[in-house]
Amino acid sequence: MFGTLGTPAAGNIPGATLSASSWTDGSGNFWLFGGIGNTVSGNNYIGGDLNVLWEFSHSTNEWTWMGGTGIVGQPGVYGILGTPAAANFPGARDSAAAWTDKSEDFWLFSGNGMNSNDLWKFSPATLQWTWTGGNNTSLQRSAAISIMVN
Repeated sequence: MFGTLGTPAAGNIPGATLSASSWTDGSGNFWLFGGIGNTVSGNNYIGGDLNVLWEFSHSTNEWTWMGGTGIVGQPGVYGILGTPAAANFPGARDSAAAWTDKSEDFWLFSGNGMNSNDLWKFSPATLQWTWTGGNNTSLQRSAAISIMVN
C-alpha cells in the first residue's frame, strides 16, 4: 500500500522485495530503494525490478513512499549530469551497491536492472537525486521463457 507520496501513515507498507538497497540517515531513519518485487496489473502479479524509494521513521514506526513507481522495469530519468533535480530518478534495479557519505547523502551504483552502469547521489535534505556518472542508456534485459509440452 503506497499511500500518498511524501506522507507517512500507519497503512503505508512497502511490498516484499529481494536484493533492495538500503541506507540509514543521520536521524536513524531507514531508507529502502528498488529490489525485485511484484506489481499488480489487472488480476495478475508481475515480478521484476522496481525503482521505489521508501523511508521508515524509527520515531513514529511509519513508512513514507518517497518516490518511484510500483511498475516493474521503469527506466531512469537522468536529467543533466551532476545536476540535482526533482524529476531525476534511478531506473529499476536490484543488487546495487549502496553507501552513505560524510554529508549524509546516499549513493547508489549499478546493480541488475534497466540501467546497469550508473552512479547516483540522493540528498535526504533536498529529496533530490543527482546522476553523477556512468551510462544513461536504458538496457533492455531479455527473459527466457520455457514451455513444457506433454
